[in-house]
Amino acid sequence: MVEKLDYRKLEVELYEVIPDIYLLVSTMYSDFVKFLEENFSGGDLDDRIIELNRKLGSFQAKKFKEAFKESEGSIDLLLKAFALSHWGVLEDVEIVKKSRDELVLQTRNCTWQKYKLREEGSQEDCKSTGLAWRSEFCKQIDSDIEVERVFGPPHDEEVEVWCRWRFTLEE
Repeated sequence: MVEKLDYRKLEVELYEVIPDIYLLVSTMYSDFVKFLEENFSGGDLDDRIIELNRKLGSFQAKKFKEAFKESEGSIDLLLKAFALSHWGVLEDVEIVKKSRDELVLQTRNCTWQKYKLREEGSQEDCKSTGLAWRSEFCKQIDSDIEVERVFGPPHDEEVEVWCRWRFTLEE
């Protein structure tokens, strides 16, 4: 007899294992980007990495929206989704709801930039990849959310905040 296991019936505190799962996925992402960098160059490489980020952002947000059982998007839903995303769990991120229609996120200790500094000796201008991930993430939550990168790397000096992003719901 084959017994089908239903993960929803397991008594597991998922919040205890989520960081480890995200860390694994983040490591796999880094390895895949390294593979792309070794096998592609120029615009083709950039396009592939941007498309990867779009797909990741879209997939992750779509799953959160389904899990929250919300049909209408909002800044509040975006805040919850960001808090549970790999970005909110793995990074030192501050998420501030400025108003009913505005959310600001800033990363204090960016693991990707620290990785780039350690491995390559320089920071990466991550605007295009960050914008791709965040735009697609937001589009799945609410297609009327606008994404703006306020600032980000590369920086000429050591900084306390690596990047700041602003999200506004346009009615």
